[in-house]
Amino acid sequence: MTSTIQTLRLSQLIAMVSMVLFVAGVNDLSAQGVDFANDYASIRICGNSMLPTLKSGEVTTVYKKYPYRELRKGDVVIVESEKGFSVIHRIVRRYRGNLWVTQGDNNEREDREVLSPKNFAGLALVGESTLARYNQHIAIAYASAPESIKVAKANTNASDLR
Repeated sequence: MTSTIQTLRLSQLIAMVSMVLFVAGVNDLSAQGVDFANDYASIRICGNSMLPTLKSGEVTTVYKKYPYRELRKGDVVIVESEKGFSVIHRIVRRYRGNLWVTQGDNNEREDREVLSPKNFAGLALVGESTLARYNQHIAIAYASAPESIKVAKANTNASDLR
């Protein structure tokens, strides 16, 4: 995939997120705590473990702030390995409570290292169902933010500080 197409996809994603937040009543993203530079990452795929979903050299966007508790089977996630590298694989099943087992779409075996809140590095925004749940999460998370900001501003009047 060319860098022009990659840039276009990221721009479309950011525009889509902005529209969802606007519809939810969020007009100032920086005031709501949305930090595109720190909340999102562009990840270049290296290897064939996620074929045919993700190809080597392709770039995908990762939402690093997605809540671990909202993960489900089928999600594509970034796992920070104990060995010091990142792996992008799909959740294939739950393991002992709140742990998950991952596996590459093109791999015959499940990963040995399980996914936990400690090594979860983000949700890859891959596929329509993931994007729909991500958009729903963003809309819910920021739907009430404007009211809380108005209250905070009202409580910090200069006359109140005297």
